[in-house]
Amino acid sequence: MVSGHVEAIGNHVTVNRLEVSAITRQQLNSTYKCQASNTKLMMPVEKTVRLELLLKPLSIEVINKPKQLVANEEVSVKCVVVGSRPKALISWTRDTRIFRRGKVVEDGNETVSESTITFVPVPEDDGSIFKCIGENPKLVGVGLEDSFKLNVVYPPQVVLHLGNTLNPEDIKEGDDVYFECNIKANPKQHRISWYHDGQPVSQNMSSGVIISTHSLVLQKVARWQSGSYTCLAANARGETSSAPVYLRVRFAPICIHSNGLGPAITIVGASVSEAVKVRCQVAADPSDVTFVWQFNNSGDSFDVSPAKVHLQAPNASELMYTPTSARDYGTLTCTARNSVGSQQEPCVFQSTNELLYKNCGPFCQSNRSTNTTHCDYGGV
Repeated sequence: MVSGHVEAIGNHVTVNRLEVSAITRQQLNSTYKCQASNTKLMMPVEKTVRLELLLKPLSIEVINKPKQLVANEEVSVKCVVVGSRPKALISWTRDTRIFRRGKVVEDGNETVSESTITFVPVPEDDGSIFKCIGENPKLVGVGLEDSFKLNVVYPPQVVLHLGNTLNPEDIKEGDDVYFECNIKANPKQHRISWYHDGQPVSQNMSSGVIISTHSLVLQKVARWQSGSYTCLAANARGETSSAPVYLRVRFAPICIHSNGLGPAITIVGASVSEAVKVRCQVAADPSDVTFVWQFNNSGDSFDVSPAKVHLQAPNASELMYTPTSARDYGTLTCTARNSVGSQQEPCVFQSTNELLYKNCGPFCQSNRSTNTTHCDYGGV
């Protein structure tokens, strides 16, 4: 029996107040009965109340925190909150933001709340802090949380690009070029490989090919090094190749002839008054080129009239050549130019009277570097 405090008496109304201090969790659902009587001749009047409490959570735990997750493989994580009344509300966050991927199933009773989240981890989750938060919906500032770091393993993610200081539209022969291979991988990659048009690229410092950890350097790049480049990274989860990056190396014109590219002398056989077509073809990038023809012999040297020249294609020019006397035999040169520069070595054609070369085909190749001439022989 506990006596309350009488607050007011009068007008046939009596108020008695009972104050219970230092309420504890154990007093949840306890009952208090107020009895009132004014005579022993009658049964007292009574009223019973049950004590309801708002209780903050006592504990929170993520059950079986996974030490390692595999990208794109489904996983379930369970969180249990104990002691909240009313039942705790549970939410999941990743790096302080509400995590909305996956499916959440809730269970529990009046004071135990359970939340199981099932989701598919992705590489971007790796290294994030995954957190379970339990809160009493009617109490502010008394929530609890438990967290763990996501360790998501996945094959390398590879992105290749030209060096940031390079303009891909302005790379020309002789420039220094470098590629950067950006890799995200867990576990860390154990191998990086480079490819040019599908063929492996190996370090060759004497040729200006330098491979470092994440970069490929091409010093004094040559025209033949144009093409598609890729980098490939491998770790314990697999290997991934980057999307190709095309390297375009612009270069000044260079002769094309039957033996390949570079300087050579082509023999042109023509009889007096015989019209022959002399074709000059070059490789160039850009291929929009202009041509200048010149003729010289022991006594004369002059530019050939453009009227005798026909542009057959962006990188080819054809001259209609008609010797009318012995003085018209000599050396024809064709020099092309594009936006990169002028041809360093002109295309050279040595004209001669066909009767002197009747056992040779109409075209012979002379290599100035070896001082030899090669002809395709035919009968007469």
